[in-house]
Amino acid sequence: MVKLGLANGELVRVAPERLGTCARVVHARSGHDARHRPQVAMVVQHQGMSAIFWFQCPVRGATTTWKLDALVVAAFNGRRVTVDVEADGPDHDPGRDRRRQDDLELPTLRYTAAAVNAPGWVSRLFADLRRLVQMTP
Repeated sequence: MVKLGLANGELVRVAPERLGTCARVVHARSGHDARHRPQVAMVVQHQGMSAIFWFQCPVRGATTTWKLDALVVAAFNGRRVTVDVEADGPDHDPGRDRRRQDDLELPTLRYTAAAVNAPGWVSRLFADLRRLVQMTP
């Protein structure tokens, strides 16, 4: 989050449904639909692209609720995509990662902690987001 802030990120409160997210954002405790409720997010513009990040965002999948490291809506040239961005720590479980991806049916960008801490990570993230947006019909 700090690296995104240093890339001219701005904190805002915005409801996920206002930006057309396809993910079912829910309240962390009650599990009720919260897509319509404004939530703290970070808006970042980088390399001609815009993205909004909701960090530690609870999202309901087909079978269970998952807490995403970041739910992202990225936009470029009039197209947009909703993405799960994950930063994996040393104890992450690849099997759980596969179950989450299958359950959510969202494209997922996954980075190691070393990759996130490496110079140029924000540019790499936005290049990956741009690739996903361009693949969107």
